[in-house]
Amino acid sequence: MLSKSLIAKKYSSALFEVALEAKALDVVVQNLNQVLQVVELDQQYKSFIMSRVVPTKTKFVFLNTAIDKLKLEKVTIGLLYTMVRNNRMYALQEIKKAYEARVMEHYNQLLVQVEVAADLTKIASQKIEKALAEALNKKIELEITVKPELLGGIIVKYESKMLDRSLASKLNRLVKLALN
Repeated sequence: MLSKSLIAKKYSSALFEVALEAKALDVVVQNLNQVLQVVELDQQYKSFIMSRVVPTKTKFVFLNTAIDKLKLEKVTIGLLYTMVRNNRMYALQEIKKAYEARVMEHYNQLLVQVEVAADLTKIASQKIEKALAEALNKKIELEITVKPELLGGIIVKYESKMLDRSLASKLNRLVKLALN
């Protein structure tokens, strides 16, 4: 059996190519968010549509009901039908993440997760965004999370990289040095 990440990579690549050709990159992102929101709101529906044992014909009936309500782009509908037919709905969340990453890459954007100890002012957020954009040579989309346990400083995460300049981390290193 293929792993979710391999399935996500294959499906998101195909989806990206079709959406690019249809000039629907952003609409498909919105559609996938809508579908996942519906799936997450109803746990019975989620377990039903994601199940690998429910017959495909039955899933199509439920999927068509959701599609009619959401008014999805043809590209998204094609993806969902293919996923149901191939019994891959369980990988929808990972496919969405991989697709969003491809779209951001296409637009030369990068999602950067920033963790701080206290709320940042708008000016501080803008300064961080500008510094990261210059350093990484990309348009930056910041996702800021407040974590008081950091005490101060910042943690920056993007792609598979992490820069930890939090006060909590520095104190932990000092304690480890003192104990050795």
